[in-house]
Amino acid sequence: MSLYFMNLRSLAIISFTLAGSIAPSFTAPAKASSTVTATAPQSSPALTASAAIGSDASNMIVARSGDRTIVVSVTDSASTSVEQVQMKYSIYDSGYYDYQTELYVDAEKLPVNEIEAAVMAALGRAGIPPSDIDLNYMEMGTYGNNEVSVIVTLPASHTAIGNATDAVSSIASQFTDLTVQTIGVRLGTNRCDVLAGEARRQTIDLARERAALIAEAIGATLGDITNVYESYQDLIPYSAATCLEASGEFPPVRLSSYGGEWTLYMENAPLDIELSTTLEVTFSAE
Repeated sequence: MSLYFMNLRSLAIISFTLAGSIAPSFTAPAKASSTVTATAPQSSPALTASAAIGSDASNMIVARSGDRTIVVSVTDSASTSVEQVQMKYSIYDSGYYDYQTELYVDAEKLPVNEIEAAVMAALGRAGIPPSDIDLNYMEMGTYGNNEVSVIVTLPASHTAIGNATDAVSSIASQFTDLTVQTIGVRLGTNRCDVLAGEARRQTIDLARERAALIAEAIGATLGDITNVYESYQDLIPYSAATCLEASGEFPPVRLSSYGGEWTLYMENAPLDIELSTTLEVTFSAE
């Protein structure tokens, strides 16, 4: 039979399987399908448990003869400040959209060379070297924006981001009917391996804590870890959080203005990334 616990504080999902001499304090007919709810000791009032018993119950972990295990599935995370960021800007003149023809009208061909030269000069005055500036031109004709895409690699500093944004934004005043838009920020760190290790250690500690509560609740003694399975790992903010390459550079991105690699830049928000991992940890129990 199987028992599932949800701790609302930690969002840890906990289950244990019982057989042999370990038995809960409730019983049910072999063919019945029922649910029993119990409350953990008062020291953890947020911890509740429910069990579905019987051959018709679905999505249960079924104990084999002689099994004495506690299986805990826990999610936790670790975070770190990033070392580098990339900012993306779009410079365009799209004319206006004709909803009858579904085409852009009067979308002028941008003076690309002049715009790119102005961008390089403005960013240079802000102290950004050419090697940290990536310019690309996309001509969409009557089907979208003709745009110059600007990607700037910067140290992880709101001051540096503000200076770069002011420099690129100043281009709009140098040309007629030109729009400069900030697309977003990309966050990069070379500490992904360290971050993953920290997240796993914290998750193992949390799993052991939850499993100990389960063992105490059922009158069992918690044993050693017999198996660990990592079912999920991701970086947050999704897509925009990036592991830097061995060279310390950002991996390539798509040229699309609204690619999933970018997240909204918010002034004074922490320039951090978070690595989340979910581990299923199996403990022996006696």
